[in-house]
Amino acid sequence: MKNSTIIIRGKDNKIIISENTVLRDSVVIINGNFNEIVIGSNNDLKFVEINVQQSDNRLTVGNNTTTSGKVELYLKEGTSISIGNDCMLSRGIIIRSSDGHSILNETHNRINDANSVEIGNHCWISQNVTILKGVKVGSGSVVGVGSIVTKQYKDSNLMLVGSPARIVKENITWDRKLV
Repeated sequence: MKNSTIIIRGKDNKIIISENTVLRDSVVIINGNFNEIVIGSNNDLKFVEINVQQSDNRLTVGNNTTTSGKVELYLKEGTSISIGNDCMLSRGIIIRSSDGHSILNETHNRINDANSVEIGNHCWISQNVTILKGVKVGSGSVVGVGSIVTKQYKDSNLMLVGSPARIVKENITWDRKLV
């Protein structure tokens, strides 16, 4: 941990950071109980803001994942955010499992429940992307610059672009190296 801050208010919370992982210029805030953050090995995570509110939330980041700028992860209401192995996250990214407030219908019933987020293995999330509650991005997929992802894309190797995001190409792959 380099130039990073962890603030925990609550009980029985866990933060596990595996070997050869660097978390720098980052902030982790936990307000609640029984929350868990598990970050795998060989990650280079910089300018990450993790904000966990309430209880029973879980954030997992696989192995060999990198960030290149500010990435904000918000968990609330007993949900999870899962980021797979070998993912590349650019800057200006927001991933949320909850709206953080209630939207009520005419009978005052809540209509915006929180929901977990899953990003598969080997995904590239481009600059200024927002990923909202209930989203799944299949392994090997790319989310294009400025996209807002609002629903599940379970298939692998998709290129998702737009606001709201939609499939623009299938059966794609990507490489960290410029070939």
